[in-house]
Amino acid sequence: MVLRANGTASDRALAWAALLLGGLGTFLYRITPVFDPDAFWHLHTGRYIASRHSVPSVDSFSHTAAGRRWDFVDWLADLLLYASHRLDGLRGLILFTSLLGALGVAITLLRVLRRVPPSVALALTPLVMGVGVFRVTPRPQTFTFALFSATLLLLDRPGGAWIVPALLVLWQNLHSSAPLGLLALCAHAVGLFITARRDRTPLDLRAALGPVALGTLALFVAVHPVDRLRAGFGHMVDPALMALITEWQPMYRMPAGTPVNLALEALIALALVAAAHRPTRLRIDPTAALVALGTTVLAVRAMRFVPLAAIALAPLSALGLAALFERSKGTRALAALLAIALGVAT
Repeated sequence: MVLRANGTASDRALAWAALLLGGLGTFLYRITPVFDPDAFWHLHTGRYIASRHSVPSVDSFSHTAAGRRWDFVDWLADLLLYASHRLDGLRGLILFTSLLGALGVAITLLRVLRRVPPSVALALTPLVMGVGVFRVTPRPQTFTFALFSATLLLLDRPGGAWIVPALLVLWQNLHSSAPLGLLALCAHAVGLFITARRDRTPLDLRAALGPVALGTLALFVAVHPVDRLRAGFGHMVDPALMALITEWQPMYRMPAGTPVNLALEALIALALVAAAHRPTRLRIDPTAALVALGTTVLAVRAMRFVPLAAIALAPLSALGLAALFERSKGTRALAALLAIALGVAT
């Protein structure tokens, strides 16, 4: 990590520049009026929990479903969103969720800086930020961006997989996307198997399967855990959502040429460069590759997963950009200019 004292002064400066550009840029970009109507029913749910000291189990908010059983409640996220609103109104709510988005981007850049020189990370930063700011709104889903980034950062570190189950307990009570963290643990187990076969070393079954078992148990440490899991997975396969709600529609439904589309396509293209470049391909972590592939498929299927794809793709895309940097100064300059242009456009 170039932020350590043993890095050169210029490397440390470039690394901090990447983190500040990504984190602070994302934060400032999302200092906008609330434009997501879902924010208000989440605030109302948080107020309900705070005032009644219980999680609602019956729908009392809508006209068409009033009185029906309601299990899909991100109770802790709604409570925190309401607390930020109580502290400073809509301004506090916006600042809080903007900070969550910035945290997700900054953690992702830390993963990038573990793999490539800071100059490459800095050039890639606008692309990561350009996609990362998409869907950062005052709603529980925004917690997922920071939690998913933190999960992947832990999986990068030796022994970090054992900490992920504790993170999943928090995640499962913030948003129903916590099973994505468990799938990342499964990808980590498969990655360890692939690495052991490639290097012809024995597989540590405890290190591979232990965190998966604990992560599975962690998903049940929640309010109405079975109903919550059923609702979470049901949302991912419900065709009605894809037909009626924009964020659940396929990515190709987005207008062609939008900055988010272009930035994500650039990240995918750079990841493919990394996979095609033999010296770089040997440095690709199997876990990172599996998670990137899975989240990219999810993003193509539903645009709400686009930021998660960017978070997962970033380290592989950085390796691809580094491979291009090695070819010529002209390619390096062009890649940097394209990244900056897309970041500004976004």
